[in-house]
Amino acid sequence: MDKKRGRPPKNDTKTDQYRLRLNDEERTMLEHLAEESGVSMSEILIRGLRMQYNLAKFSD
Repeated sequence: MDKKRGRPPKNDTKTDQYRLRLNDEERTMLEHLAEESGVSMSEILIRGLRMQYNLAKFSD
């Protein structure tokens, strides 16, 4: 019986990418938030997206 090698696939794979341009002040704010919370800069942006979505969804 052949065993599969490597890491098992995730249920929620993230394949889409989006490029973002930040000025120095925005980059500094993002780095600060990531360091203070102990999560990646990507996670900070995802959380911000979810927060903004929830505000728009529930404000109607």
